Amino acid sequence: MNRLQMFVEHSVTGGYRSKRAAYAFDPENLPPPGENLEWKAVSSFNAADEIMRDSGLKDIFILAVDKGCAIVEERVELALNFENSRQRCR
Repeated sequence: MNRLQMFVEHSVTGGYRSKRAAYAFDPENLPPPGENLEWKAVSSFNAADEIMRDSGLKDIFILAVDKGCAIVEERVELALNFENSRQRCR
């Protein structure tokens, strides 16, 4: 797929969602999910709409383009985890 996608970690058994989200063009670039979790694509995600709502995502999206993926944990912690996401992508 030739567009930036958003993935979230969900419990394999359903119901639970972790605080991690990933942005990538290809699911193969995602790091391994947490224990008993799996990455699921967010089909309603639109990068242009999201960047209009939150311009702070621009740096995250640039990282995803440059490195293959970017990982964030809860929007509140975005600034803290931006640096760490460079090390966690494949």
